[in-house]
Amino acid sequence: MDFRQETMTTCQKCPQTKREIRSCINNNQEQLMLIYFESNDCQECKKRVKYVKNPILCKSRKIVDKCDFKTCYIRESLITHDTVNCRCKRLVRQNYKKCCCTKDKVVHKECVGNCHLIRTTTYHFKNGKCIANSKTKQSCLKIPKPVTIKGDCDPKTNFAIDRTVFYVNIGCQIVPRETSTSRLCSCKPQPVTNTCIDNKLITKQVFEKLDKDGKCRKDREHITVKNVVCPAPVTMQGECDKKSDNFLTTTTKYHVKNCECIKHVEKKLSVRISSCFITL
Repeated sequence: MDFRQETMTTCQKCPQTKREIRSCINNNQEQLMLIYFESNDCQECKKRVKYVKNPILCKSRKIVDKCDFKTCYIRESLITHDTVNCRCKRLVRQNYKKCCCTKDKVVHKECVGNCHLIRTTTYHFKNGKCIANSKTKQSCLKIPKPVTIKGDCDPKTNFAIDRTVFYVNIGCQIVPRETSTSRLCSCKPQPVTNTCIDNKLITKQVFEKLDKDGKCRKDREHITVKNVVCPAPVTMQGECDKKSDNFLTTTTKYHVKNCECIKHVEKKLSVRISSCFITL
């Protein structure tokens, strides 16, 4: 505090007025100059100047909002002041800090080969950070064995249609698939063959059997030998011709050729001894 004095030579009552002059020093200090007068029993009136310097002290404060559980961030506002012309200019600085974990648990499913991988991650908040803790559970698929369903044998084609159901893994899902194959299920009867040797008819038929490889193999052979016997000759006598008393005789004979009976017809005109009108 600074005081200066100035003495007045005339005795009179001192003025009661005061003057205050304010000024700013170094931008952060306010100086107050107070001018007033003092007297001592009117003997002397003295002018006094008083200087008061006050530092500009700007307050600061911190405002912390509540935790936003949607974003898991909390806002901190720091309110400070800068001194400008010995006045406090308000400044606000905001800072965001983590205050919680946005997710308590995350489940991630993944298919690797024939196995389900289920990874469960939990979070807990500690020292301003979200600490993750993961656990993995594995569940593998058991794919069923293929199943073959045999079809019925078709007697017209001697084939059967077999269906095979098998299973494949698609994205850790068991999906059935099916294929079909044709299978020889029986053997066709072989044609009967006839052979003629020395006018003897030899009939042969081969019977086949289905083996383990699904192929027809010769099983047995049936042979019969038959002598070719032709019918006996037959003679037929026709009606008597009354005009000529003649009659026609027809004789049918057979002879063997290449195991077949060849028919031969002979016709002969005969003369009756007596008249056609006489019954013998």
